[in-house]
Amino acid sequence: MDCRHLLPLAAKFAPTGRPPSRADRVGFWLWGTSVMVLGLAWVWAHGPQGPVRDTASAVLSSELFWMAFAVGLAAQLIDGALGMAYGLSANTFLISLCATPAAASGAVHLAEMVTTAASGTAHARLGHVRWRWLLWLAAPGVVGALIGAYALTQLDVGLIKPLVALYLLAMGLWIVYRALGRGGGRSAAHPLQMSAQPPRSRALALGLTGGTLDAIGGGGWGSVVASNLLARGADPRQVIGTVNAAEFFVASASGLALLAWGAVQHGYLVAGLMAGGVLAAPLAAWATGRVPVRALLGVVGALISALASYSLYSAIGPFLGR
Repeated sequence: MDCRHLLPLAAKFAPTGRPPSRADRVGFWLWGTSVMVLGLAWVWAHGPQGPVRDTASAVLSSELFWMAFAVGLAAQLIDGALGMAYGLSANTFLISLCATPAAASGAVHLAEMVTTAASGTAHARLGHVRWRWLLWLAAPGVVGALIGAYALTQLDVGLIKPLVALYLLAMGLWIVYRALGRGGGRSAAHPLQMSAQPPRSRALALGLTGGTLDAIGGGGWGSVVASNLLARGADPRQVIGTVNAAEFFVASASGLALLAWGAVQHGYLVAGLMAGGVLAAPLAAWATGRVPVRALLGVVGALISALASYSLYSAIGPFLGR
């Protein structure tokens, strides 16, 4: 069989050896979103008058779905412009909309399973993942995530909600601190070598702390782990790639644990976060590099702090006699 006529087409789609450009990423997400929308439209128009169409109708008519959709849209735009704060933003918004801390954290982490898998795979293909560090961060991170998820489901909501609000308030203030040009990017006297064997005690403590706080607060893995490694002078590309890849295991552990323990009672939250994130991805990719990062960082930090303060006031208000 003569296949020479296919050579120009094969050459067009052959790997170029370069990472995808912003235009490539926008085109990919536009293509994927279009396929998803057309597929849903076809199922809606031609699907059987049964469970599929009934489920779709119930989801699209749910106020909870559209609230989560708006949260996912905003959080993905923030994450696309800053490269961080998806979990913190989404969790803070959901709690301010009266979701319980366990339900908000579970929904955010189940939605993050998709995004962190894609991000970790991309970083691995570009050679940014250090596998020994990945193991020594992900393993204790999973243990910490399970501890945090268990605490969310077992402790009284009246106790855990103000604690989560305090954590989110602290993280919001930390983001504002970073926006002011402090607390980041300082070089260590002896830079940390990501290619070397990780110091096990430090990696275990860092992974355990980051995983626990991430599960309880719905986000913060990158803020806790990556900022610590970057402050010690490690290569930013290797830090971001390794921490992003490890986050898939941490998010999966906490999300699936909260789902198994019955904390995620509404799949509409997860569906809304995923749908909003997918729709916002092309715009977020386009906005990367066009938005003044420091100004946006300050706005996001102030917003997280304000919403967390409101949640904290709502949680402790009854004890203040209001």
